[in-house]
Amino acid sequence: MLRDRLYLHSAIFLFGFTGVLGELINMHETHFTWLRMVICMAAFLLWFALRGTSLRVQRSQLRTLGLTGGVLALHWIAFYGCIKADGAEMALVLFSLGPAFTALLEPVFFRRKLYTYELLLSLVAAGGVYLIMQARSASPVGVALGVASALLNAFYGIFSKKLVDQLPPDIVNFYTITAGFVLLSLALPLVPVVYEVPMLALPPTALDWLYLLILSVICTNVAYVLCLKGLQGLTPFNFLLAINLEPVYGILLALLLLPREEMPGLYFWLGAAVVISTVFANIYFQRKYHPQLT
Repeated sequence: MLRDRLYLHSAIFLFGFTGVLGELINMHETHFTWLRMVICMAAFLLWFALRGTSLRVQRSQLRTLGLTGGVLALHWIAFYGCIKADGAEMALVLFSLGPAFTALLEPVFFRRKLYTYELLLSLVAAGGVYLIMQARSASPVGVALGVASALLNAFYGIFSKKLVDQLPPDIVNFYTITAGFVLLSLALPLVPVVYEVPMLALPPTALDWLYLLILSVICTNVAYVLCLKGLQGLTPFNFLLAINLEPVYGILLALLLLPREEMPGLYFWLGAAVVISTVFANIYFQRKYHPQLT
């Protein structure tokens, strides 16, 4: 299981850059999510062509892939919407509520017992998020989008676990991104109505294209393949709780790479320490009580 955790934590580090890049790209979240998916699909098709990989999957698997792709697209839109509303740090913090949702959803989808320590650790992690929020002002819209992003990511982790037990991670990623692209393309005409912005505004600068390429190829294609490789040997809860480290990486990177008027205060760092501690506590409890999950 050490190899699975190494895959996962390599992916989490790359995910940490997504909040920074999302804040740097000067576009509406729906627009650059759509372009992100276009670039991701093109990069995957080139990869498959070079390797001679077959894209054949079973028809029954396409339904789950399509559902997972839709959930992923909505998760990205909510996540980057929260970034635009309240900044990268707040979006990353609210994102860490995902394990709390997963602790409740996983027993339903996988028909297993709800472990008490999972629920308690989820509540502790939520408490850490609350502490961090005391150090940051947040808008109701931003908080709602951040919580929605965490819930959608919990569903993504659960659906992906079912898929990676049947298909290679790169195939899963390609089809989920393609499905998300199709669904988002159908919804794109609604963007001017809902947001009062043009249907598609392309990045105005070459720098935006560079950020989009990094976000799509490195922080999406490579990161999600590593992520799903790690998920093959882990439970969805284990997976989502470890991803609680993404806000820590992302916030530190945001502080280093984005201009800020002030550094976070004591509540912020206490909350971050609480979130990190839940990851290691989960590993300890699993090894002690459920070693088959570690």
